[in-house]
Parts: sequence; C-alpha cells; structure tokens
Amino acid sequence: MKHDYFKTTLMFTAVFLCMNAGSFAQSPKTDKNKDKVTIEDIKPICTDLPKEKKPRVTVANFKLTAPNAPRDQFGENLATMLTNALQKVQCFRVLERLANMGDVQAELDYQGNSGNVSKKSTVQKGNMMGANVIVQGEVTEFEQSAGGVGAAIVKTKSYKAKVGIIIRLVDPETREVIASESFNVEKRTGGGVQVGVTMPYGLGSINAMSTAFQNPAVQDATEDCIIKATQYIAGEKDKIDLPENDVPDGASQYTLTFKNIDYTQLGKVTSAIEKIAGVSNVNSDDFSDNVANVVVTQNIKLKEVVDKIIAANTGVKLSVSGMSKDGATFTVK
Repeated sequence: MKHDYFKTTLMFTAVFLCMNAGSFAQSPKTDKNKDKVTIEDIKPICTDLPKEKKPRVTVANFKLTAPNAPRDQFGENLATMLTNALQKVQCFRVLERLANMGDVQAELDYQGNSGNVSKKSTVQKGNMMGANVIVQGEVTEFEQSAGGVGAAIVKTKSYKAKVGIIIRLVDPETREVIASESFNVEKRTGGGVQVGVTMPYGLGSINAMSTAFQNPAVQDATEDCIIKATQYIAGEKDKIDLPENDVPDGASQYTLTFKNIDYTQLGKVTSAIEKIAGVSNVNSDDFSDNVANVVVTQNIKLKEVVDKIIAANTGVKLSVSGMSKDGATFTVK
C-alpha cells in the first residue's frame, strides 16, 4: 500500500514537472520584476542645490506599533534604508543617526584623550551639525504569509505581504510636525521551486533543498514603502517650511556679547561688523538690559573680526573681556 502511494506520487510529480518545465527554466525574475525600481536605482534629483540650501535631516528608528510587526531589528533596518535613500537623492544634508553615534563619539574621545594622535590631525569637538528636521517613521501595518502550490515532492512557493508606514517630519526646535503622510503597499510574489519528498502517514518531511525562511514579498513591500517615502520627502522639500541652513560651507558662526551698551551704540557697532570683509550675516535681535548677543556668520578667523571691531571708527569705546571657541565678550567703557 505504501509502495503504491509513493509510486503514484512520483508519477504525478513527473507530469507536473513536464507541464511546468518552461516556467521552471525561466529566471525567477519576471519582466515586471526586471522593471522594478529599487533603492539602488534611486537617482539624484537635487544635484545643483548648494549645500547651504539643503536642510539637515536625521532619521530616527521606526516605531513598531503594528501587532504583527517583527520585534527584532526591523525598525532599525527601515531607518537605515531610508537614510541611504535620502542620501541618494542629494536634496538634504543627511546626518548620522543618534543610534549609530557610539563609534563617532569613541573616535572623538580617542583622538582627544588617548595621547596617540598628533595635535595637527586631531579633529575639534563641538563642531557637529544639528538637524533641522527629524524624520520619524512608524510601522502601522504588517502582514505576511507564504504558501506552496504543486505536488508533494515539487512545490512552487507563493508569498504575500502588506506593509504600512507613517512618515513625519518634525522641527526639533519647536516640536512642530511639519508634514505627515502614510504609505501602504501590498505585494504578492512567486518564489522559486521547493524540491522535496513528503513522507506518507505522518512521518514528516525530508527536503532535498531548503533555505532559511525569507519572504520576498515583505522585502518588496518594505522597499516600495521606503522609495515612496523618499519621493514624498524630497518632493515636499520646497513646499513646506523646512528650516534652511544659515551657515554657508567654510563659514563659522560666533556669538559676540556686548555689555553695558545702549540701542544707539548697538546700531553703530552692528553696522561696522556688517562692513567687515568675510562677514556674511549679522543678527542683533537679542538685546535687553543693555546686553546684546550678536550672532555673526563669517569665513575669517574670530580674532580677526574682534580686532577689526575694536579698530572700527564707531565712536563706541570697547574693550575685550573674554574670548572662547564660541565667540567673544565686549564691554563698553
């Protein structure tokens, strides 16, 4: 009886193989898959945009709120994929994610504290850029399934997946949600051929070829979500009020504090600073109780700016009471 069952199974499998020989001989990728856009295919779309016009962004780990979402590195993987995709479009200055800053901080500490790095090649602390926008992601829907179609010995696998995410752009200074959008992708993918012998009478299964479970439909759906999110973020860059960089490449920004200064004197000093060659921007809005904090953007050394302020014919007598890597302090005599 067992012999007849096994013989019948083999005959059915042989017929199945003959009927589907053409499809099995084809590459697993269909014409549709051939034309599929992947993250690797994303092209730069902001190549002519100067760096100072590109908002600085960082991507946080995706939150996993869907009940069936994998409770492993899935959220971190999505954040890495989106970071990579945003870098490719070249519309943003993409900053390293805080989750990955351990190596960067360790390098800074090693250069500054180990005594093994020459002072000439040691990088300075305190020059990291802050993000204008935090990209937050949330996995709100996740479903997957896999099934086999065919004879007991030869099966073709079919995969299904549904992935939904929400993307938010958040201003870290104000906590304002600048933009938010959801993306939902459902995929059905035909996999390769699974060859094996199904033993009768509940004796289990012995597979001649087996691999660890992977769902290609989940991969396709996830990648499509990331591509759609990247296109959305890049497309909205000029439509929403994204904070722009105010420090051009090669420039530095310092705060000059003026004590015991009145409003008229501040106007004269500010006017003199604006005329200094190498100074690109002066902001003197912070003024109260005869103390002014003037933010100066410049591409010359701080000491040179300080010397030129002292030498300027403003009619305001100033003395320098302190200097640091962040700026200088003046006192009106």
